[in-house]
Amino acid sequence: MATAQDVCFIILAVLTLISFLTVQIFSYTTMSGHSGDVNGTSYDTDLVPPGWAFSIWGVIYIWQFSWMIYVLTTLCRQVNGRPIYQQLHVITKLYLIIYIINMALNVAFFYVYINMESGTIIPIVSVGSIWLTVLLCLVIYHRNMAAVPEKTAKMLRKDLICLVVLVQNGLAIYVSWCTLANMLCLNSFFVYFLNIPMSTSSPVVLTILSVLLILYFILEMTYLKDYLEYTFSFYPAIMWGLASRTIDRFDPQSPTSIYVVVLLCVVTLFFLVKIPVTVIRSKKSVPPQKYAAFN
Repeated sequence: MATAQDVCFIILAVLTLISFLTVQIFSYTTMSGHSGDVNGTSYDTDLVPPGWAFSIWGVIYIWQFSWMIYVLTTLCRQVNGRPIYQQLHVITKLYLIIYIINMALNVAFFYVYINMESGTIIPIVSVGSIWLTVLLCLVIYHRNMAAVPEKTAKMLRKDLICLVVLVQNGLAIYVSWCTLANMLCLNSFFVYFLNIPMSTSSPVVLTILSVLLILYFILEMTYLKDYLEYTFSFYPAIMWGLASRTIDRFDPQSPTSIYVVVLLCVVTLFFLVKIPVTVIRSKKSVPPQKYAAFN
């Protein structure tokens, strides 16, 4: 006998897609008259990348749209009389609710951007709340992924791969770029609200970012290795932001420019180390339960 559908989950899944499409409409209508390049505005800092760097949002949004479509397919596909989303139970109602809130926060950010509140604490709160809700979605995802029974993981191997590629890495690149956005807002706040010289604020912000990246690398190599082992999209977004800023604004006489280049090299090294480490671990170690389907 087929298992009854979870009507509440279905509604939330559809609302998630609708909220995402609404954000795209807001993005197009409100941002079309505003350049993504904030260089030359009253709140410019020497860490802001060129306008073309923000085209990464297109990649991020396509990645988000892809996992939403995948989730909708799990409503229609069944195995042994049960819908796939009910068997895996990785994308839950709580996850979808938080993501819908994230989309609403995106709309609020557009208002902040249009009204040029960059010199206040408002953008930090706005982008920070977006970053936090994505992070919460990742925590819920990993917690549920770890709870998938090995038998179910092997039976739904292709779906596990879709979850890792689309959801896990899609959220990772999202939270990565939001981390950079937070640093840009923080730098503007230091310079235009606290009146800290840019020559001081930029290195401070880069140091904060460096600490966060080093901490992330240590955690993914140790305590969180079972959860982050197949997350590859985090570093490329950071590399993109730092590289675009270097291409657009590199000044060999500027300590900030040198700092950005050094940090770019460090992040690239982290990424290059992660790839062989992941390959070696997947071949030599016993995989965590949630990744049993990959071996």
